[in-house]
Amino acid sequence: VKVGVGRGARLHVWFLKMEKQKKVVDRLMTKGEPTQAANDRSNMRGFHSMARVKNKQPAPVQITAEQILREAKERQEEDPKPPKQKITDPDELADYRQRKRKEFEDGIRRNRNAIPLWVKYAMWEETQLEFDRARSVWERALEIDSRNVTIWLKYAEMEMRHRNINRARNIWDRAVAILPRVDQFWYKYAYMEEMLGNVAGARQIYDRWMEWVPADNARTSYI
Repeated sequence: VKVGVGRGARLHVWFLKMEKQKKVVDRLMTKGEPTQAANDRSNMRGFHSMARVKNKQPAPVQITAEQILREAKERQEEDPKPPKQKITDPDELADYRQRKRKEFEDGIRRNRNAIPLWVKYAMWEETQLEFDRARSVWERALEIDSRNVTIWLKYAEMEMRHRNINRARNIWDRAVAILPRVDQFWYKYAYMEEMLGNVAGARQIYDRWMEWVPADNARTSYI
């Protein structure tokens, strides 16, 4: 009986020790090595601390929004230009001219007061060596705005380029009659006669100009 009681007591002590060791193991599992999620959070905190900007002072060279937009625009590829069309067939040339004239006329119908379009139209006719058509466009433009300086200048200069001197004289005479206060007309008119060697004609133009009492620089150029 004594033996039996002693063995039972030893087993009881052994179970108590095992229970105590189990509690220690559980406590170590709870407070011991961190889990994988904890490791990840710790690593992220370390990464952010490394990526944090240490120097918060402004950069010595500041880039403005305008500069960024300008550089972006400069780096953009230019729009490809259509290939130049070489026309050798007379029928094809006639078709091309008809289409261009229709484009100009349609634009004028939409806005008759668009003087730049009139000028472009007349100058295009000049490039086609269609001088009568170009003159017709200039005259139509003058009907819209007879006091437009650009129309008179471009019109007379076209005739001068192609050495249509009498036509150029006629245009200058009309221009100075309608707009006598535009000094540029008188200068160009007199200069044309001077370049042609027509000194007497240039002098007559200056005499007519002086009747309008222009600025002193006009008198100086006359002298």
